[in-house]
Amino acid sequence: DGFDAETLAIDLDLASGREASACGQLSGAIPDGTYWLKLRAVCAVLQDNYAGAQLAIEFAEAQGLEDDWLVEAIFAAAGDTPNPPSARFDTGLNIALSSKAVFDTSSVILAVDRPDLAAAAVKRPGIPDDVRAFFATIASELDLISADERREILLTRLAVEDYEPQSEIETALRDLTDPLVSDEQRGEQLARVVRDAAEGELVEYRNTARLFLPDLQSLAQSPETALYALDFAKEARIAGEREIAMAWLSAFYIEGVEQPDPFEAALLEAVDILAGGDASIASLDAIQSRLIDAVDSGVREDQTAIVLAAWTGLGLPLSPKGRDFIVQVSDQGDRIAQGQVIGMKAAMLANAIAETGLMVLVTTNGDVGRLAASDYAALLETLIALGAEDIARQLAVESSGFWKVSSE
Repeated sequence: DGFDAETLAIDLDLASGREASACGQLSGAIPDGTYWLKLRAVCAVLQDNYAGAQLAIEFAEAQGLEDDWLVEAIFAAAGDTPNPPSARFDTGLNIALSSKAVFDTSSVILAVDRPDLAAAAVKRPGIPDDVRAFFATIASELDLISADERREILLTRLAVEDYEPQSEIETALRDLTDPLVSDEQRGEQLARVVRDAAEGELVEYRNTARLFLPDLQSLAQSPETALYALDFAKEARIAGEREIAMAWLSAFYIEGVEQPDPFEAALLEAVDILAGGDASIASLDAIQSRLIDAVDSGVREDQTAIVLAAWTGLGLPLSPKGRDFIVQVSDQGDRIAQGQVIGMKAAMLANAIAETGLMVLVTTNGDVGRLAASDYAALLETLIALGAEDIARQLAVESSGFWKVSSE
């Protein structure tokens, strides 16, 4: 629909249910444009002025509007169509019209270029609970609403009498908030849902970890729950809660608890340093040693090289053992063309922050984990030099892939 700043704001008002504000923009002189023609017709429907809506849409068609769904929907809203169309939630206009006319929402999808609508639609009164939950998932993955807001939406849905969960997420949330479920069962359920999420995309894993963070925070450590301590430490780590992550790693000190895979435990300790943990020489040397000694496969060797390269890029010293290790494996990975490296450094020295940021994206193609260790370290150094140490650390943590550990 070719939105400008004004029509985009109106469209989001319509999506979120602030219809009076949106339709109030029709008072006074009305700008030219297709959106305004549609807005006049839709607002007439919202005000139960169906005759006015039909006149408005006929006028819009005479002005060259081509939108078969909107025309059909306007007449269906007035009750003049025996078979109304299905709802469309691809613009705020269509969301408002579909909601007013109570069109079928079973096949609703969101326009891929309008994620902002998901955040707006979850606030709209009266939309079906399943649609609200669907949009809440999308919006939270893009940080357009918080995990707490998504959780509240799902818990509200679960509170409906006789409602049965429709997904693993909902089932887990129901069980984890049931006071009659034991800690042992809650621990098993929580571990299962975050482990399954870890097999998907990073954004899905982080979103799930944040959603269930309150359950992790309330779960007591015991020999039974410590069985899943690595899963919980990873969940807390990806959710940005390093203290909780390290607390669950300490659960292995509980008497009788089976000790974890030494590589996974050392990797989480190494990632904690990337996130800002204890970077004393004693700590660095001890963790490097444990991590390198636990390497037992090519995949884990590559993963260790990525982590140690990130340490170097963040200005953390490697021990002789660490330096020897990274010399042996650092030639692996893709190399950045030297022209790109020089250009990136030149932009950095000129304090051209936007240019450097763009070059970083182009250079890595969004996947820094594929880079050779030396280029990866240089990339992190560049970000720190630009004053973006927090971004460099987050990038380093995510590039470690600590939640997807393989023994192959």
